[in-house]
Amino acid sequence: MLSDFGGAVMRTCLIADSSHLARRVAARVCGRLGFRSMEVSSGEGLKKAFRRFQPDLTIVDQSVCAEDVGALIVSLRYGLGGLRDLNGRDGIILLTGHELTPDMIDDARIAGADDYIRKPIDDATLARKIRMPHPSDRIAVGQSDMASRRNVVESQATSGGNIIRLSDWR
Repeated sequence: MLSDFGGAVMRTCLIADSSHLARRVAARVCGRLGFRSMEVSSGEGLKKAFRRFQPDLTIVDQSVCAEDVGALIVSLRYGLGGLRDLNGRDGIILLTGHELTPDMIDDARIAGADDYIRKPIDDATLARKIRMPHPSDRIAVGQSDMASRRNVVESQATSGGNIIRLSDWR
């Protein structure tokens, strides 16, 4: 949720990492992108802070997932009443870590994570990840059998999201 902080709209970011140094680095990156950061060091602390502050952005390191990454993401996205922002969208949840495996990334995405970032986190990568369209804003129209090499994808922005047309859909 966007909150009013000192007369200016301030976005909030919740950073969950077991490493104090990694939390500080992520907080500085988020601060440069216009977020007010909060830091926690455990999965339980993450759940409590998420429920209380309902952040616009949540960065979850794989080290705070005592059980399963998917179970923690599900509890954030669906189990704790993940409230929507002013545009009616859920806050962004990103998974991060040094040793992310494809299975771990898939589990997190299936559970409700928006994307992942490999460490170290930098300004450009984080900015690109938080500017991506939310999955509920994208509407796919048509289907392609990939028979033709003319797979021209056109994107047309509308008030309801992006409409994607495939020129060779059948």
